[in-house]
Amino acid sequence: MTASRAFIAIVMLVFMAGTGASLLFSRWEAAEIEQSLDRLAGYEAAIAARPQLEAELKRVQQESASLAGLVTGASAPLAAANMQNAVRTVVGRSGGEIRSSQNLPPSSADGFEKIDIAYDVTLPMNRLKDLLYQLETATPFLFLDRLNLETQQNLSQRPDGTQPQIDIHFVARGYRWVGG
Repeated sequence: MTASRAFIAIVMLVFMAGTGASLLFSRWEAAEIEQSLDRLAGYEAAIAARPQLEAELKRVQQESASLAGLVTGASAPLAAANMQNAVRTVVGRSGGEIRSSQNLPPSSADGFEKIDIAYDVTLPMNRLKDLLYQLETATPFLFLDRLNLETQQNLSQRPDGTQPQIDIHFVARGYRWVGG
């Protein structure tokens, strides 16, 4: 083999090696481009679906806000006022008297606001069962917590025929939808 033929053979080997490397590099680039285009198509589909998803979210939030059993009110103080009216009605129907009520600070979690109100109530002892039943089965749903009962020493019926009174201390809790 002459020097010129050897040189041509070497040039051809280098060219073929370079061409093979460039073909390999082109295939790798094509695969990367294809993956990028697939991701882009997925992003475009998600963007196109956004208005529909936002409409569905709004519908679900409105539906959740009107669920039976939730305390109504545009704010925590208005919801507390609505709860107080409901409790006042139930206590009055049971022959009791609200001595005091105190709104406790509201707290929020998972799209709901927890409204707590502490009460001191006096009630004829024979009406206690009715009061507790009516409070826990009322709408909006109220949950009683920290229930404390205090009675007088002599629990027998009084000479004038009236029932002995019982003092009840409890926290009534309701939930209001605030979204989330």
